Order: sequence, then C-alpha cells, then structure tokens
Amino acid sequence: MKLCVVTSGLLFACLAAAATPPNSGLRSSERRQAGRRSELRPRGSGVAPSPDDSGWAGAIHSGKDITEVSGTFIIPQLSRPPNADADTTYVGSAWLGIDGDENCPGAILETGIDFFASPDGSVEVDAWSQWTPGYQYSFQSLKNLEAGVELHFHVKTNGATGGTATIYVPSTDETWTQTYTDQPALCQTSAEWVVENLLTTDANGIRTIPPLIDFSDLTFTGAKYTHDGGVQSGAAGSRPQAINVGGVVRAAGQAVGEDSVVIKYHASN
Repeated sequence: MKLCVVTSGLLFACLAAAATPPNSGLRSSERRQAGRRSELRPRGSGVAPSPDDSGWAGAIHSGKDITEVSGTFIIPQLSRPPNADADTTYVGSAWLGIDGDENCPGAILETGIDFFASPDGSVEVDAWSQWTPGYQYSFQSLKNLEAGVELHFHVKTNGATGGTATIYVPSTDETWTQTYTDQPALCQTSAEWVVENLLTTDANGIRTIPPLIDFSDLTFTGAKYTHDGGVQSGAAGSRPQAINVGGVVRAAGQAVGEDSVVIKYHASN
C-alpha cells in the first residue's frame, strides 16, 4: 500500500497516509523506498478510484486475538501485459498482515514485496515492512529478488501496539526483521494474504489507480495464523478477495486446501 508523489522521468519517493479497507476503496499508505516512475494519466490506462473499487486479491480470515500471520511464496514471473501502454510503469504488491479490513481499517502490521515493470522492460522487486499508518521500512539488504526466489514472511504482535515483521530468504539464508513499538493499536481481528493494486497520487494530489503488473499465479503456502491464545490455524475458510477497478476484475484469489492461498492475474480485454 503506498501513496506516492511522482516527477517526470524520475524515481519517486513515497510518504505515509491512512488506509481504506478493501471493500470501501483502494488503500493508500506511505512508503519510504523509491520505486519506478508510474505514469498516472497515460492515454487512458490509469483510472481515478471510486468507493466501489477493491484493491486486494487473495484471502482474509476474520477472528479474534490474532497474534501471528505467516506464509511463503515464490516470486512469480512478472511483466508488462501484452497490451501495455508504451509509457506506463505497471505495479503491484504482495504481502501478508494483521488487520486493515473493513472491521479495523486504522492500523495494519504487514510485510511483503512491491514489483514494478518499467517501459524499458526491466522489472524491480523491493521488500518492505510497515505498521500502517506509520513509517515504511525497506529491506534494502535483501538483494537479487527476482522471479523464482522463495520468500518466507512472518508478522507477530507483542500486545496491540508492538511486534515484529520478518522476511527470510532460504536460498541465501538471509533474514530481515523490523521491530515495532508504541504503534497505533491493532484490533487483531483479521489475517490477510493478498496481492494489492497500489494507489498512487501525482504532484497535484490527484489519486489514480495505475495498471496492475502481469504476474503468473502467486501461491502463498503455509498460510497460517495464530489466534485465541495460541491456537494455530490455516487459511481455509477465509473470505476470497478480488481486485475490482471500475467493474473490471484485475486479479482474484482464494484459499485452497488447509493452508494455501492462490492469486491469479486476470488479463484485460
């Protein structure tokens, strides 16, 4: 989730903002790390958000006293879609977290990766964590993130206002952990495993939903959460979520089996 200010032809910096639940509009939040420029009004390929748009595809599980969420996925193949606009950067984000749905939109503990497919054909993947609506931390020490790399994600609370976010890369035995204290209180009532269509804003403050990056199926395995004083459960029974922008489904996901979540890209017509 990010709210970004763009400048022509340059990298853009991302700052912080409050969140909106996925069924009442696309959420935006600030991120510190730079990403590739996204053309926000490119010949009709970007659209303004509406209250009916949903920015998440994946699965949400409601519960109580949720203290941990974990999952693993292999970075999918990423590209610009076949009908891509020549001047547009295509974007997306895959993450897991606690809270942020319509029942508790004010705070989220989350970690994941962002991906950008630039007009020149290059693809960039950035790892991060955030306690929304606060500062976003870029895991810059995690290098060579590309399609085929397996990543393990884990968030854990220490009370409602503190916790940790961790990414582990088995192929390099690298671990990155960010510790949070004195944050806005979580409700601890939902666990999420999602791909998100990021919301951006231009230098004039105009919000736009940039086109979603084309990705091969992304599957969270070991999608589990801890709740009710230490009970661990899988994602089975979670609510399916789809990215819907202007009545067009861009991606859709659902829980499969006991502890997997599969998210599929939907090619535009």
